[in-house]
Amino acid sequence: MNSLERRAVGGLAVVYILRMLGLFMVFPVFALYAPQLQGATPTLVGLALGIYGLTQAVFQIPMGMFSDWLGRRRVATIGMLTFAAGSLLCMLADSMASMILGRALQGSGAVAAVLTAWLADLTREEVRPVAMMVVGISIGMSFVLSLVAGPLLYPLVGVPGIFALTAVLALVSVAALWLIVPDSSISHPHAPDRASLQTVLRSKPLLTLDVSVLALHAVLTACFVVIPQTLAAAALPSDAHWQVYLPAVLLSLPLSLIWIRRAGRRPDPSSMLLPVGLVCASAALLLLQTDVLAIVAVMFLFFVGFNFLEAGLPSWVAGVAPQDLRGAAMGVYSTSQFLGAFVGGLGGGWLYGLGGGSAVSGAVVVAGSLWLLGLRRFQPKASV
Repeated sequence: MNSLERRAVGGLAVVYILRMLGLFMVFPVFALYAPQLQGATPTLVGLALGIYGLTQAVFQIPMGMFSDWLGRRRVATIGMLTFAAGSLLCMLADSMASMILGRALQGSGAVAAVLTAWLADLTREEVRPVAMMVVGISIGMSFVLSLVAGPLLYPLVGVPGIFALTAVLALVSVAALWLIVPDSSISHPHAPDRASLQTVLRSKPLLTLDVSVLALHAVLTACFVVIPQTLAAAALPSDAHWQVYLPAVLLSLPLSLIWIRRAGRRPDPSSMLLPVGLVCASAALLLLQTDVLAIVAVMFLFFVGFNFLEAGLPSWVAGVAPQDLRGAAMGVYSTSQFLGAFVGGLGGGWLYGLGGGSAVSGAVVVAGSLWLLGLRRFQPKASV
């Protein structure tokens, strides 16, 4: 990479780390805290966890398309400030209704598509997979840190304190956007229009990747509706849950990185089938475990596949989409990603209330089977 690319990757990695850290810290403890709120039910707990994904799904496409027109920096700043405002509302929430509203506002600050398109703008095609891998590692590390920090902070400041910290991290991210990340110029700015969106939506290669990230995050969110409660039932206190998450995620990173490097720049169905099968099979097993060591072992397998897909999918979207429609393509991709989080949160909570972990596990098996069948039918290609 040249100096501009290194600065772009480093700056955006910092923004991703701060934003994702704020987002993920609440995941391992929210299900433990939410019953204290007025009107809490298992379904509403899942809705509060997943509503963020629904509003992200609604706003990713317009935010991505507006960034193709107005510029990445301006739109990303608006999104991060909205995310900070939603975090403050969650901090003040005293009922499930107000918590759900705050989580929805958090999700309205939908900048994932903008940041990924910005990274693609500032990197050449030959170094872009490495750049995406570095950002993917930063997301993975923020996930690790959040799974450690959340359970440790919970006894000290509670979930309201975690949301307050999330707001502060969002404001620091805004400063990084303006002080570190280089600006990008789009050769042919596109005002939002139906034709651009239709071009992206009609691409079978992009559709394959969009469906894949939806399924991936539905499975992830459904797991984290169940796992914290399973660990609590195993007599593991909340401030010790990180002892399960940390070794599983850290041990998975080296294997995931080797896999990513071997996958190349373009999507290949044969490179996707195995990690997809690994994610779904291990998630289904994970939701049925009651022994802590077994949970660590199966979670390790889950994150080997998850990390590969989380880093590889956006890199492939950037390589397939035209540069002047990259924001729109990333918008649809990110919409799918967060719609998956919503479906997984709401569906996981509802199924857990009906039949416990076994019901959620059965749903993961069905979703994974459909996902694999879809990959065999819609095979990604090198261009739109």
